[in-house]
Amino acid sequence: MLGYPTYGQLLSYPDVFEGTLDMVDLGEGWPDQGNWGKCVGWGVSEAMEITDFLLDNDPTDLSAEDAYNKARKYDGLPDFLEGSNNLGAMKGLQKLGICHESCWPTSIDKAAPSPGLQCSDIVYEQQSMEHGIDNYYQVPLSVGGFKAALWGTTSDPQWGEGVGVPMIIGVRVPESLVDAVDGVCPIPAPGEGSLGGHCALVTGYDLIDDHLYFDNPETWGKDKGADGVYKLPVEYLTGGWIMDAWVFHNGPPIGPTPSDCGWANAYVDFGNLVAKMFNRTTRVPKPVRI
Repeated sequence: MLGYPTYGQLLSYPDVFEGTLDMVDLGEGWPDQGNWGKCVGWGVSEAMEITDFLLDNDPTDLSAEDAYNKARKYDGLPDFLEGSNNLGAMKGLQKLGICHESCWPTSIDKAAPSPGLQCSDIVYEQQSMEHGIDNYYQVPLSVGGFKAALWGTTSDPQWGEGVGVPMIIGVRVPESLVDAVDGVCPIPAPGEGSLGGHCALVTGYDLIDDHLYFDNPETWGKDKGADGVYKLPVEYLTGGWIMDAWVFHNGPPIGPTPSDCGWANAYVDFGNLVAKMFNRTTRVPKPVRI
């Protein structure tokens, strides 16, 4: 986990910080996941596109489909549960990387699944090695922890502080999000229900009427929010709606290592057994060392 900023560092941060918000549509336009629940793949691929651009100033369209599939290899979920989790995505990036969109096209409509691999295995592996990470860090769930990670104080970005660091969050979406006006989300009410879990990006923060909001470029197309961007009130963080947050360090993937952990293998075997009891097809892989 990342450390906390000092008091002096906290005082040095600006009241408003756009960060990497203007770099979200570097690929092939604004991200739109369609009717799939593959938000993890979209969030991870968008974050990687931003960090890659900050390193080499060369925009690359990366495959959300490939990022999602690789997250599923490490999240321990069977096929019939759509979606993934951020820890699985971080492991996928660190072990396997991501290929280009042209190599593995992303489906945004369940009626038209992805055609799968569209390049040679050699090209696929080469691209994935070029777009991976060598480490990932969990961000403390506090205002100071978020600001420090976004600014780059604790997240140690390879391009220096003050430019911005894209952060991947896992959030329980409050029902009131659908009532957002111009992308500004209402403060969740006590006892409010949730629409479900979601992976999203946070790229910076803003003040609206002296109230802190986090910039959240969503993966639902430009016609949602304010040209695709939502403002999440700080209560999403302080009220426990944001469940986890991550940043990563670009570098060559380290490659998967088979696990020799008996308990971990037993967990996967149990998951497969339960799935078979419900006549479901499983795809739970044997775990790897983290």
